[in-house]
Amino acid sequence: MAKIITVTGVHLGSGASTIAANVAVLFAQDGRRVALVDCAISTPTQHLLFGLTKGDCQQSLNDFLLGRCALSEAAVVPNLACPAGRLFVIPANAEVADLGQAFRQPYDFDLLGEGYRDLIETLNLDVLIVDAEVGLHESTMASLASSERILAVIQLDLQQYQGIGIMLQVAERMGIPHRTLVVNNTASLYDPEDVRATVEQVFGWKVTGTLPYCDELMALGSGSIFVLRFPDHAMTAAFRQIADALLS
Repeated sequence: MAKIITVTGVHLGSGASTIAANVAVLFAQDGRRVALVDCAISTPTQHLLFGLTKGDCQQSLNDFLLGRCALSEAAVVPNLACPAGRLFVIPANAEVADLGQAFRQPYDFDLLGEGYRDLIETLNLDVLIVDAEVGLHESTMASLASSERILAVIQLDLQQYQGIGIMLQVAERMGIPHRTLVVNNTASLYDPEDVRATVEQVFGWKVTGTLPYCDELMALGSGSIFVLRFPDHAMTAAFRQIADALLS
């Protein structure tokens, strides 16, 4: 049975979209059939990370939510080196004219659950990753309701702690069985194991990765997939650790 994983954060810039994309590529390289849905319709990122143009994206998640197409009809196969598996990206509409109306459209987020199930069946998926809106947006709640796993991304910032605490409580009440955290952009002066132990103690969730600030990742500027550009980098090994933990 395919696993549905929702990846989300509390604030914009947490790095959740980047983590979701790199983990999806690693899954595909391992031979799994993977779909990545960009459900962050107010701030879509996946089309940038995968280099998708307007010509590549004839349909989008927005069209599905408006009842214009099936979710599988919005799937794009990016031109990536994933010979052992297949990766499908379902982008959100990134047109500037449409972004201003992103939440004024009559989107039916109740369609997401059935849409995810149909997508899994139509594309014969092993894993479905949802890059969700930050916080507790309606689309994020709908995605969590269909997920058996949540990966919440936080940074060591006091501003984020209250928000992530609320999100963790909601996920627990929804009965999501696999709940994990990633601590992103940790300063080099912190010991990763100390960070892991402290965050696990404070929030009560397993930490599957502590990602340090990385100049090479920042230099990409959401313009490429890190694990493909830097396959032997320590950060790629850290992404691999997160990917393995998500399916364990």
